[in-house]
Amino acid sequence: MINQTCLHVLLDQFLATARARPGFDLARIIRELEATDPAWFRRLVQVHVERVGRFWRLFPDVCTFRYRRWARLCGSRRLAHLPAMLVGSAVTGFAAWLAWRTLRRGEFGYWPGKTEPRPRQPAARPGLRTALST
Repeated sequence: MINQTCLHVLLDQFLATARARPGFDLARIIRELEATDPAWFRRLVQVHVERVGRFWRLFPDVCTFRYRRWARLCGSRRLAHLPAMLVGSAVTGFAAWLAWRTLRRGEFGYWPGKTEPRPRQPAARPGLRTALST
């Protein structure tokens, strides 16, 4: 949900307005933004989250795409898929709420509050020869 929201902001909002600039060059625009303001994208998403106000508006059809797909089914298939659609919609709604809550705090990671692990260094063993040490 977080990534889908970020894609929506980047593609549907930022790219749509950036295309209107004369001499549109997306790579150059993003390079300049990253060099002058590294937090530009985080702020763009933050403004979007504040503007939409509710979790079910994070991106278009966040809570209705399952219902729309289910509504296209016919007869007995619709009845057979009803439980899956209801459970899936509930899970999607909960995930959207969690994503909205996380984005409101300004966090972008999958596991908020966790730090990135440092790469492990191999333990040095006395007397062990490696291919690089010979």
